Amino acid sequence: MSACADDTQIFHAHKESAKIEKTINNDLARVDTWYEENGLRRNPVKYQAIAMGKAQNKPQFCCENTEIPITDDFEVLGVTIDDKLKFEIHVAKVCRKVSQQVAVLKV
Repeated sequence: MSACADDTQIFHAHKESAKIEKTINNDLARVDTWYEENGLRRNPVKYQAIAMGKAQNKPQFCCENTEIPITDDFEVLGVTIDDKLKFEIHVAKVCRKVSQQVAVLKV
């Protein structure tokens, strides 16, 4: 029997991206160990990371010997957040959805 772990989030804040990278990668290694010990499987295809802030160089994160891609935005609990904490993408999605629903009402 196997179970799947879903929607695990790890975060850390620091001025130095190297410190963030080290801390997050250490946490990811501990999570890997915990999943293994508890018989859980992970889906590396779904892994994603976002780096917020002004750092010029983006940190690199690895889990299960797989580099996690850094994205410019991601969705959590139905809200799209970008790396600058602006909600333009989210607002555009909401407007598009409302527009589609209004169009259905016009018919």
